[in-house]
Amino acid sequence: MGKFESGVGFADNPDTPFEAPQSPHSIAETGLDPRLLLSLTMKVMYLEGVDTVAKISGVVKLGGGVVEEILEEARSLNLVEPLGSSSAALNAEMRYGLMNKGREWAMEALAQNQYAGAAPVTLDQLSAQIRAQSISHENIIRPTLEHAFSNLVVSEDMLGRLGPAVNSARSMLLYGPPGNGKSSIATALMKAYKHHIYIPHAVEVAGQIISIYDGAVHRPVNPTDVEETSGSALRLARKNDQRWVECLRPVVMVGGELSLEMLDLIHNPIAKFYEAPLQLKAMNGLFIIDDFGRQDHEPQALVNRWIVPLEMGVDFLSLQSGRKFDIPFDCLLTFSTNIPPKSLIDGAGLRRIYHKIEITYPPRSDWEKVFYAMAKHLDLEVEPGLLDWVVDELYTPQGEPYSNFHPKFMLEQNLAMCGYHDVERKIHKDFLKIAWQNLFTSE
Repeated sequence: MGKFESGVGFADNPDTPFEAPQSPHSIAETGLDPRLLLSLTMKVMYLEGVDTVAKISGVVKLGGGVVEEILEEARSLNLVEPLGSSSAALNAEMRYGLMNKGREWAMEALAQNQYAGAAPVTLDQLSAQIRAQSISHENIIRPTLEHAFSNLVVSEDMLGRLGPAVNSARSMLLYGPPGNGKSSIATALMKAYKHHIYIPHAVEVAGQIISIYDGAVHRPVNPTDVEETSGSALRLARKNDQRWVECLRPVVMVGGELSLEMLDLIHNPIAKFYEAPLQLKAMNGLFIIDDFGRQDHEPQALVNRWIVPLEMGVDFLSLQSGRKFDIPFDCLLTFSTNIPPKSLIDGAGLRRIYHKIEITYPPRSDWEKVFYAMAKHLDLEVEPGLLDWVVDELYTPQGEPYSNFHPKFMLEQNLAMCGYHDVERKIHKDFLKIAWQNLFTSE
């Protein structure tokens, strides 16, 4: 397998068989404690300066009827007061301002936690949604997988092994010598998925807020829906629950920086709310542990962390209070390593990884496909006989196996030398010799 073009693509025209979460019409339908919503609204008004139902709704992502119910309760408690119409226009709205007691309420709420964004969903609602949009609900057929790997060189045998692994939606280990496309295969897998899913901005557990939606990880289908805070009449009239963001299935990739702490809830001691761990951000998508075996923690300890989630389909997380809760574990967990697996984890750990796929050195025929594809990508012509020369002059004398990263490495260095020597932009044999030398170190 060889990669000749960068980037991760996603299929268009998704066929999503499940309904989007429907917008609640009352505080009761949110499933949340009314005082939590009241405190959130006071914080939003205090920090953001929003003063109409539409503007408040744009921040807390709740429908106008729910926000009006919250403001009515706030008025009964002397937290807010009406300030008059926002304008003389036909669509004028009532403006609301915080009273002294409302500002005090907001300050006390901020002392408890500084979360002031979209209203959270409940744990039950999140769990139900994860199950409804499970990655296992998509059946990937061969043509779809072939399309996903259209910018890669993948053998027929490899496609035959990857397809069932993807459809199992369990766990996978990609292993083999470096530079042959394990990471490229892992990330390209998500091109095969078409369903859009729904990611909540946050979830509430035992009165605590856990933020989940992450702009660095999740790719919204309609980015303006996330950015919009104006609370337009059109948005207020939507049936879909705006606390959820319609997204492509996520891809979360971590490497040597991964620690066991990153797999637990992350508590911000200043903001006093939590951030979801990596596996929760990867829910209903792909979670890739790249360079497995090069983390500070023992590989066996990392695998042991996944034994219960992989076997039971449930992950267990803990709040600082000691309160534990479970949540569905639903993602394609993929390990990628160039270290022999048996030197990393024991047999019991390997048994729990359902698909173990070796990505080895390619045959010459596949290596040539990668070379031609990379040359085309760089707008370089491969003259007749050039690849025979590369094999006879470079590979054979050194007894070096073909590797999929070699063509990209050599051709890019060839171009760098063309620029340095101010010569024609083409493949020069002398430059390839130098690039070949740069591939290796001496003893």
